[in-house]
Amino acid sequence: MKSGRTWKMVLLGLGVVTLVGAIVGYQFVIRSFIHQYYQGEYRPTAIASADLGSPPPAHRLGDVPWLSESTFLCQSLSARMLAAQQGAPPARQVVDYFMGFTWGATAIPRQTGFFPGQDPEVGLLRAAPYLGFDRRYLTTNDRAEFLLALRTLVAKGKAVRVALDRSVLLEQREVVPHSVVVIGYDEANVEYYDPTCEDASRCAPGERPVGTPGLKAPVDRFLMAIESQALVFQYPWKYQLVAFDPIDGAKPDPSRLLAENAFYGERVLELAEKGLDAEHHDRRGTADLDGAREPAGEPRPDPSGSDPDGY
Repeated sequence: MKSGRTWKMVLLGLGVVTLVGAIVGYQFVIRSFIHQYYQGEYRPTAIASADLGSPPPAHRLGDVPWLSESTFLCQSLSARMLAAQQGAPPARQVVDYFMGFTWGATAIPRQTGFFPGQDPEVGLLRAAPYLGFDRRYLTTNDRAEFLLALRTLVAKGKAVRVALDRSVLLEQREVVPHSVVVIGYDEANVEYYDPTCEDASRCAPGERPVGTPGLKAPVDRFLMAIESQALVFQYPWKYQLVAFDPIDGAKPDPSRLLAENAFYGERVLELAEKGLDAEHHDRRGTADLDGAREPAGEPRPDPSGSDPDGY
């Protein structure tokens, strides 16, 4: 009897070990896949010495317009602000169309989610060349290095887009993946333009002129919001920022983009109502744009069936 109980305990122990191993192994495989996705699709570049400098204690930009709406369209509005600093901003619908993935942020109620193919960060990479820019996605795990790079870029006159958890930034509950544009800093705060202004007591939606005072967040809270975003989405890095650099030469031909967007299917097309823009319509002709039209002004419904809660 004693021998039988011993074998049962051994088998039970082996079962527990096997189960734990399977769970750990599964998590390892998923994490590896996620990291591979981010490395391949985001095309990150580690912050280098060339991105660091000796910025002044405080600096703010006076050539960025504050563009915001009451709906979560943070990524495309952030792109518009970065583009506007270096020229005339394109219409939001055009940016949305170039991005393709703009409305793909799926709600994540009380759990970590991973949704390849629905990532607005990829949309920003997609859109940049058609807006006339090279998009740089800079990453690091070092807090001090990130803060120095952020301040260096702003001090050199470049607005910077940062992805973060809005709930941490505003000291609220629930995870809200978000995108803001940094336009200044001092020793204690980061100054930014929020593309989403649904609460008039904090900021009102609309287009405000360059030089408009932005919102401010303590440096530590701002960095914690970035860290929270990385934790929720399981980034291989803690900190990230995006900068736009003008590209040399002409913008790429949109033929492939038109075909790819048409491939997304009727869900995109049913919201389209006119050509991509007058230039391409005149040059390429109506027939070439039959399957690829600019989205209407209203945001596309989230495919999950719930309101989009990020970007």
